[in-house]
Amino acid sequence: MRVIERPKRNEIDEIARLISEGGVIVYPTDTVYGLGGNALSRDVVDRIYSIKRREKSKPVSIAMSKDMLSSYVEIGLRERILIDKYLPGKYTLILRKKRGVSLPEEVAPEGKVGVRVPDHPFVKSL
Repeated sequence: MRVIERPKRNEIDEIARLISEGGVIVYPTDTVYGLGGNALSRDVVDRIYSIKRREKSKPVSIAMSKDMLSSYVEIGLRERILIDKYLPGKYTLILRKKRGVSLPEEVAPEGKVGVRVPDHPFVKSL
C-alpha cells in the first residue's frame, strides 16, 4: 500500500490507471474516507465488500462527477432539482439506474443506485 497525501498530476493519473485496472483505493470525501474502485467490475465490488467486511445485503454507493450522473441514472425534473440543490456535497442520492447500464446487484439493488458527488479536490481531480 502506498500513501499519497497531496497527489501531483502524475500521481493522480497513476491512481486513475490503478482504478481502471481493477485496483481499490482509499480516498477522502466531504465527510469520511471511503474505499473506491471501478463500480462496473464485479471483482472490485467483491473486494470492497471483503475489505469492509460488509454484508452483501447492504448496498454501496458510487462516487462520480456531476457530468457522469446521466450515464448511470435516470434524471427527470425532480432528480435534476435534487442534484442541483445537494450535489456536489456530502449527500448520497438514491436514484433509478439507467436502462442498459450493467452494475453489480450490490451496487444497484432493485434498480436503484446510491450516488455521491463529493466536493473534495482529490475526488474532483480524478
